[in-house]
Amino acid sequence: SQADITSSFLLWLAPRVIVVGDDRQCAPTGLTGTTLDDAFAKLDAQLPDLPHYLRDGLTPRSSLFALLRSRFGHLIRLREHFRSMPEIIEFSSRQFYAGAPLIPVRQFGADRLSPLRSVHVDDGVATGQGAALVNEREAETIAETLARCLGDPAYDTADFGVIVLQGSKQVDEITRRLRAVVTDEQWNSRRIRVGTPPDFQGDERRVILLSMVVSDAA
Repeated sequence: SQADITSSFLLWLAPRVIVVGDDRQCAPTGLTGTTLDDAFAKLDAQLPDLPHYLRDGLTPRSSLFALLRSRFGHLIRLREHFRSMPEIIEFSSRQFYAGAPLIPVRQFGADRLSPLRSVHVDDGVATGQGAALVNEREAETIAETLARCLGDPAYDTADFGVIVLQGSKQVDEITRRLRAVVTDEQWNSRRIRVGTPPDFQGDERRVILLSMVVSDAA
């Protein structure tokens, strides 16, 4: 699902290929410096004999999984989910797989940490637009929360990730604030990472903090 059409050469390396993916995942990020308009113009110019419905699937934003799925109908649905706690994956299951819900198989004891917690930042205000959207108070709260977790024995074996749902500037803001309160040794040993959803595609952390960025106040 994260492999774009530049990975199609892999199909020539073996007599048979098993393709594993999920069309509900993030699409490939695309090639740097190439827009969809540029891609469509080149496809029209260089592959004029190819039907439009085929050409439209050859852009840098198209995944190899989606490309092959449109041509081969035999699918085996893998429904068992082993990463997240049931309360967390239940949202994705309801939102994206309602017809065939996921089956959470992760085992846990009675002493587990709370699997899902929401925190409202009362004085958080988002400013800027697009990639420049930033919520400084929320960034500060996330940095403070993660720093407290590092000092809490309940999180001694945990590694951490912070996923920013909107705006690359918020990634920079949270990283800057975390670097001010977290040592290099903690950063490396706890595998702390800050990024957008595509940055975490295929990655895993024991504890994830979500930065929503947006606010009620303008």
